[in-house]
Amino acid sequence: MSAKVAGNVWGEIVHHEPEGILELRWLPTEMTDGAFKATLALFALEAERVGPSFLLIDATQFRHRFGPGVMQWRDDCIIPRYGAAGARKFAFHVPADFPNTMEAGGKEVVEGPAIFPTAWFSDRQHALAGFRTAERPVASRTSGENAMSPMSAAALASVLSFAVFAVMAGWYVAPWLATRQRAEALVPLLWVHAFRHIALQIFSAQRFGFAVSDGARDQIAAGDVTGMVLAVISIVALHYRARIAPLLVWVFVAETVFDLVNATIAGVREQLFATASGVTWLILTFYVPLLWVSLALIVWQLYVRRRGPLSLARA
Repeated sequence: MSAKVAGNVWGEIVHHEPEGILELRWLPTEMTDGAFKATLALFALEAERVGPSFLLIDATQFRHRFGPGVMQWRDDCIIPRYGAAGARKFAFHVPADFPNTMEAGGKEVVEGPAIFPTAWFSDRQHALAGFRTAERPVASRTSGENAMSPMSAAALASVLSFAVFAVMAGWYVAPWLATRQRAEALVPLLWVHAFRHIALQIFSAQRFGFAVSDGARDQIAAGDVTGMVLAVISIVALHYRARIAPLLVWVFVAETVFDLVNATIAGVREQLFATASGVTWLILTFYVPLLWVSLALIVWQLYVRRRGPLSLARA
């Protein structure tokens, strides 16, 4: 549970107790150097009282320009107090045009008298994910220098999944589909998509370290749930051999293509492979390739049998 523990007219301090994070959120208010110092001192005081593992400053609305000597005062009087309070990592959430953010290729640094690393992020979720990563033990630098990166491993796993599913489709699935009536061929392919509501786990994954933005999260979840609903509706229509069934399947195909392409673009833009783990990793590297291959088979069946009946008439 998160709770506001202190604040003034220039900022508010929030304790995210389950995550061990103490956050200072600067408010869009004019301030003097004295007001800045007072607020930072209050933040340091709360850090000493709470003893958080991680410190976060939301500076997206911070507009103050420092006078001479202010940053030196911060290094001399505030930074050592953060370290004494037990802080292990410090992060700033800054505007998108801020230089040297982690998203733009910046690096963590240990500044001045600090005994902890500091990083700057333009995406709040990336900052939170960085804290969660710090909670896990890190292998020694010597033993991990030549290890494959998480992003490379996930990308390789996806390619291998695509290859395996493509071979299975060509050698076994396609020949079997050719022996079935059109409706009977489409239904099992659609069942693959009837479980896409598993994408709702993205809300839990984000909470535990999957660095996806809120916008991308909502689009992925909505797209997959919509696809799942359309797949089930199409299955029902095919089961009863409804005349509208082929049209419904085409609507499903259009929605699914849009959803998978949109999710792929979001994944590349936000480098989601880098923080995927557990169920999320399996979805991205196993289930998503299966969705693409089954979708291709659905389109193939719809096209090559576009003039044929859904099923042969029963005697």
